[in-house]
Amino acid sequence: MSTTATDRFFSAFRSLGGAANSRLRISALPGGRRGVLFDQSSSCQIFEDESPLIRVPGPLIITAATAKQSEVVRSCCACAGDTSEALQIALFVLTERARGTTSEWHWYIDLLPASGAGALFLDDMALDALSGTPLRMAADAKLHHLRKQHDSFHQILDAWKTAANVPGSIDFEGFKWATSIVLSRTVSLQSCRALAGEQDSHCPHAEDDRALVPLLDMLNHSNEPLARWSVDCDGAVSVFLNVPANSIRSDATEHSAVELTFSYGLKPNTEWVYEYGFMPESNSHDAWPYFTPVSGSPSFVDIKRMWMLELGLTPRAMLSDPGRRRGTYTLPRSTMLSLCLAALDDTSDACLQQIGPITLAYPQFAVRSLLVDTDDKLLQIPNLREYALALCSRCLTRQASTMQTSLDSYTQLRLPVFSSSAQQQYDTVTNYLAAELALVRRIAACVDEMVSTQ
Repeated sequence: MSTTATDRFFSAFRSLGGAANSRLRISALPGGRRGVLFDQSSSCQIFEDESPLIRVPGPLIITAATAKQSEVVRSCCACAGDTSEALQIALFVLTERARGTTSEWHWYIDLLPASGAGALFLDDMALDALSGTPLRMAADAKLHHLRKQHDSFHQILDAWKTAANVPGSIDFEGFKWATSIVLSRTVSLQSCRALAGEQDSHCPHAEDDRALVPLLDMLNHSNEPLARWSVDCDGAVSVFLNVPANSIRSDATEHSAVELTFSYGLKPNTEWVYEYGFMPESNSHDAWPYFTPVSGSPSFVDIKRMWMLELGLTPRAMLSDPGRRRGTYTLPRSTMLSLCLAALDDTSDACLQQIGPITLAYPQFAVRSLLVDTDDKLLQIPNLREYALALCSRCLTRQASTMQTSLDSYTQLRLPVFSSSAQQQYDTVTNYLAAELALVRRIAACVDEMVSTQ
């Protein structure tokens, strides 16, 4: 990252209506990271605690409303049959980067990281080590989806590149990079709008949620953030100190500066690594994504899917960390419904022996003589809770065994030279496997206890 690029960024940012306190600077940090520092030296601009450190006006915020102004973005989305905010912003960032210095957004695009982050950029060895984990499944599914999307509109991008004489790349790797930018750097405007009150009718992004906010997106995460951000009534985004400026002097470095951070939110480790390529050292909000199979005869699978739709259930149940519990470990009712519905299988001998014969009468079904026509009846099926929990426990135990084997193999890798990025990826995958292995074992032990008490 060159000083010229950061100088160009701040110059353009301020000339286009953005405001940034002169105490702020973008700087390289240990570990190959980059962040925003808050200078506390007495020679800097006097700062009032209630004043925003940063104010980004609506026209400098990139949302779907910004992206859809681009004809090539609109054409690609129409061809893909997808007008999601994520795709529109990713295509906008991809095409604006390809324009190079001719882009009106060059001042911002030029400061974005050159390489992608998160699960989309894990190497083959890391992906092999993550086999069977929800992180690997999410990465595979996303890459497959991105490949299909890019295949659907790459000819439009190629034609645009030729006609407009665009110098930069718009290939699949570039699209993957742009998608990682959206995953790792966008914020939710809707999450803060409730605090802002009624929005100005002329706000350029009033209907949008996901947004790239220049300078805010350069702040790193902290569980104890020094900054917070909000959406103003006119759609601008403002960043404030979380604490009085004089209270953080004791944390100052030898250069009289501290890193300005904000919270990225409460997420399980799988989401952290998937979106950002790292996870917090101590995450008290971790949870294990447990996928419930939809098995049985085709007719019963149709009934089960209809039930899931009616009850608002998904194939993924988030199993919370028992380490956060107070008292007996329990599962939410929705999770128990998912486990019980998944456990029923009219083609399984084990289910027949443990639960009994299943008779189909769409959209209902019967187990033995009990007609199951409500979710309450589902939970009343004799032995079903115990059977469903036992299946879950066995699955968790198998997953833990697989992760232990993968962790042992991955930690024994001995590569001749590790670049800083490769070392960071190695550490992240190792820490993720170790943390999730311990988590799954804790959950399995608690589920076993629940089986014994049914």
